[in-house]
Amino acid sequence: MGKVDPFRKPKRRSPLRSLKLWTVTAILAGGALGAATLVSEGSLSGALIGPAELSRTADHGRAIDGDTLRLGATTVRLLNIDAPEAAQTCGSRACGRDATLALAALLASGPVTCDGTRHDRYGRLLAHCAVDGQDLGAQLVASGDAVAFVRYSREYLPQERTARAAKRGIWSQANPQMPWDYRRLSSGGQPAQALPVSDTTPGDCRIKGNIARDGERIYHLPGQRYYGETQISRLKGERWFCSEDEARRAGWRKARV
Repeated sequence: MGKVDPFRKPKRRSPLRSLKLWTVTAILAGGALGAATLVSEGSLSGALIGPAELSRTADHGRAIDGDTLRLGATTVRLLNIDAPEAAQTCGSRACGRDATLALAALLASGPVTCDGTRHDRYGRLLAHCAVDGQDLGAQLVASGDAVAFVRYSREYLPQERTARAAKRGIWSQANPQMPWDYRRLSSGGQPAQALPVSDTTPGDCRIKGNIARDGERIYHLPGQRYYGETQISRLKGERWFCSEDEARRAGWRKARV
């Protein structure tokens, strides 16, 4: 037996050699959050997900309609967008079917990751979801297959304006029916009165007084970014103004761009 060098430090076995490293994935199951499960041998992807954080999955998901998908046993409702219902039509277009196909195509391109902590009254997880880092809600609104759900958030209004200006998806028609109006009518609500749209400038009064879906009153001057695409519906209370001073006195504010 050889001599032991008293100045030589004994070899320490790295704990990484004696432990199996696991990828941590929280399983979306039955709407329950925070149940972290070790699912595959490999490298450690992150800390355990706490009960107040979102579960994640590497599932590709399945489109139920244009703003709802299924991940394992959990139904996920995309936050802050609203897409035409599956049976909804927009003029001659089956826009509800098109929206479902658009979401299905995005899901097919790679595993989806969703972030959310709340559920709606139907038990669906409310979440932002992405494929390859690209937000699904933003892509659907930008393609005109969904609209910004301004009742809850203005997050996707820039994408909606882009789609509207390019007349993509539901914006290919002048005055498309919003998904929430379709649901109200389908559930037996009173039919919404058709709103005539006028692009005829009354004399020299060329300032467009538009009312946004959230009720905000905005006027657009000739030459401003959204002047050309803004349409005036008199039955909605929209109107033309002859001067900015007149518009401001009536309660409208100038468009920012």
